[in-house]
Amino acid sequence: MQTSLPLQIFEAQQQRELEEYYAQPKEAQNAYLLRRITVEPVKSRGRSEFKGERSAAWKYNLLKDNQPVQVCREFFLCTYGLTRAKLETIREHMNDQENPTPSLAHKPATTISSAMIDVVKQHIESFPCVESHYCRASTQRQ
Repeated sequence: MQTSLPLQIFEAQQQRELEEYYAQPKEAQNAYLLRRITVEPVKSRGRSEFKGERSAAWKYNLLKDNQPVQVCREFFLCTYGLTRAKLETIREHMNDQENPTPSLAHKPATTISSAMIDVVKQHIESFPCVESHYCRASTQRQ
C-alpha cells in the first residue's frame, strides 16, 4: 500500500540508501536496484485478455527501519538519481526476482577465437622485415 512519503521516508535514511548504492561497483548497483523492485501479476478484472493489457505491475521499494516501503516510480528515480531510460534498461534485463542479471553490458556480436588471432599474427610475421621508408638513414626501425 502506497502511503504519504514525507511521513514514511526520512531524509537521513534516504541519504544512507543513496550512499550505499553509490559505494558499489556498477554491476552491483544494478543488482541492488533490482532487489528494490518487485513484479506482481496484474489482478484480473473479469474481462477477456486483450493485446494492450499489462501483464505485470512494477512495485518500487525503499527501506525504512529495514522494512520495505512502497514508493512511486518518480520518488524511486529521484532517490537514486536515475533516468527513466536507465530504469527501463534495468527492467528489460530482469530475468526473475531470484536471479536478476547484474551486468547490463552488451555481449560482442562476433568474437574471434584466440586460435584465429594466433594464425593471423603468424601470417603477418611471415612477411620479411624491410627498413622503414620514413627515415631509413637515421633509425633502426623496420
